[in-house]
Amino acid sequence: MVRKAPAGHEFWLNIEYGRPVARVESVPELAEALKIAPAEVCKHHMKNGTNDFAEWIGGSLKQNALAARVKHVKLHTPYEATKDELVELLSAKRAKKKTT
Repeated sequence: MVRKAPAGHEFWLNIEYGRPVARVESVPELAEALKIAPAEVCKHHMKNGTNDFAEWIGGSLKQNALAARVKHVKLHTPYEATKDELVELLSAKRAKKKTT
């Protein structure tokens, strides 16, 4: 079963200046949104050593093990490489769930 964020705790995928790209409620939705979002979303959500993705996964979804793995992803250029790493990690979680 896919764990969804409680009402009011959805994740808004933004690019610079807070312009929204997508609103997601679960890890699979985040992975899919990241696939089509501009890579600059990583710059926005991971600037200055923060990792909004990990914070949301752990805080709103209570998926602490996945949040810890996502927290280890570091922002690097090109941002597309960071985005690909996040998509792979989030999609692997979903694939693992399907096989168990």
